[in-house]
This record gives sequence, structure tokens and C-alpha cells, in this order.
Amino acid sequence: MIGRPTQKHVAEKAGVTQSVVSHVMHGRECTIRVSEATAERVRSVARNLGYQPNVSARNLKRQRTGMIGVLHGDGFPLMKLYDSRYFAALMDGIIDGAFASGYTVGICPQLFSQTPEDAMADGRFDGLVWYSTFPSESNVERLKNCSVPIAIVHSHAAEFDNRFPTAICDNAGGIRLALEHLAELGHRKVGFAYDGEYLFSEWRLRRDAFLQIAPTLGIKPSLIDVRGDRSGLSKYLTLPVTQTAVIGHDEVLAAEVSNGLQAKGYAVPDHVSIVGFDSTHFCDLQSPKLTSISQPISSLGYRAVQMLAEVIDGQSPTPLETILPCGLDVRASTSSVKEALL
Repeated sequence: MIGRPTQKHVAEKAGVTQSVVSHVMHGRECTIRVSEATAERVRSVARNLGYQPNVSARNLKRQRTGMIGVLHGDGFPLMKLYDSRYFAALMDGIIDGAFASGYTVGICPQLFSQTPEDAMADGRFDGLVWYSTFPSESNVERLKNCSVPIAIVHSHAAEFDNRFPTAICDNAGGIRLALEHLAELGHRKVGFAYDGEYLFSEWRLRRDAFLQIAPTLGIKPSLIDVRGDRSGLSKYLTLPVTQTAVIGHDEVLAAEVSNGLQAKGYAVPDHVSIVGFDSTHFCDLQSPKLTSISQPISSLGYRAVQMLAEVIDGQSPTPLETILPCGLDVRASTSSVKEALL
């Protein structure tokens, strides 16, 4: 009876060298060739013995920490972390991707500040997942000076001069799904609510796609700039509402518009249909439940870690930029036009 099975035990039982076992169990970092029959024999022996690679020993040998850090850059609205379930969904994907790639995840202390340099330079992470919707000069400068590999969520690679792998959703495709849904319900006057004071990259992409796509579907588009302090939303609610539907730049803003309209006596969706963007569990907590473009948040986190692991291993992810499709989750906040608002 042996204690905890080791690589040596597997090698002896399978009739191969420890180098072969290492290749089979950690194939991506080894260069020797092993036949599929031999590889399957090694895997079978490992399963029967209950052998699991020692990740800590492996990282020590490779002079790595086995840790991936998560932090945000300038331009990410911190309130969104609390108001929606976005952050939990993103972390689910990052953690799943890290585990599949042999890493653990650490949330940087600077996550909720605007000074992440310490976390980027102190050597405790093999790589970082940086999620930011705004390629500000300070963000770009920080990334250029960073000594560890980075993968970025919520930006296009071109926004950072194609220096880093990025994962982003198909924002225009998501807006098209929402507009097609509203057009099928008979809506011809649709507004897009956004924060023009903090117009982050993806919000701009969504706004521009809205203005471009709406006319092709016979919809007259209009913009509702709520402003950061929501003074624009307050002004909007004091005027007669002319739209029969409103799309928010995210689910939180869509809920604010919905609640504001209902407080003014408008029925949602009988008078005005509302559509959000993200579609986390937050939408199910609204009254009525919020129809929303579904952003593949967890998949974005998972893919970012996959690309980051490749960079850590000295590879170049192909493609450098991953764009994932959106869906549309129809709930109770949209319906056919029942009462035209003039």
C-alpha cells in the first residue's frame, strides 16, 4: 500500500519514464513525442492510482506563483459592482477558466481604487485580468509599463494598439436583437438612455449601433442623456414621454428608467416597454421583470483567462480579440404597443 501516489509510481506502473508521465499530464509545456496508446496507458494508470499532479510543485519548478490577479482600470463604474450581479457573473467565468488552466485567482486590493500599480508590479501574480471599458491615457500608460502578462475584458484590441488579448461581446449584435424584438411588437418610436457624462467605450458602441440600426427597421430613434447625476433623467421624466419603448445602456439604468416612468404614472410595459443590457439575476428582481440583452459575462471572463494562460506560456493567442455573441432574454417589461404616446 503506497501513500499519496507520485509521478514515480505512475511511471513504474505504466512502464515508462517520469518524463513521459510529465509530458502526458502536463503536455503543453513538454516537447517530447508520445504515442496516443502510451499516453492513454499513462492516464489510465494515473486514474487507477488516484494520481493528481502537484500544482504547487509544478509552479515552484517553473518559478511561477500559479496566481492570476483581477483588477479594474479607470472608467469602470464601481456602483455597477453593487447594483447588479455583473461582478459575480464575471468572477464565475474567471475562476472556472483559471481552474481549468491550473491557476488560482486573487482579487487585487486595488480593485476598488484607481491606483493598481502595486498589484501590477509586486510579483505575486503570473498575469492579470484587467476589465475596463475606457482606454484612457492613464490606463494605456499603466498597461505599457506593466511587467506581467495581461488580458483585457470589455475593450477591443485596437483600443490598446493590439498589444493585449481582449474579450468583448458583440454590442451591435445585441442592440439589433433588441430593436428587432421591439419592431416585431409594433414599436416605431424608441429611445436609448445612456450616461453622456461617463460615456464608456461599450456604451458608445451600443449608442452608435442603436442610431445606425433603428432606421433600417422603420424605427425613429431618439437619445436620452441621463447624465451622471441623473439630472437628464429627471428632466426627461418632467416632459411628455413620446417613445413607446426605451433601451438602457445597461440593466441598472434600464431599471432606473422603468422605476422613474412608473413613479410618474406610466405603466410598464403597457405605455412604455423597457429593455436593459447584461441580463443578470438583477433583471428578475425588477417589477416588472426586465427584458434584457444578455451579455455572455461569464464566458468573457473564461475566455480572457484562456488567452492570458497562453500569453503566460509564451504563446500568442489567435485571434488576439475574441468577440462573443449576445442573446435576448424576453421577460415582462416589453409588450406590443397598446396605447400610443403622442
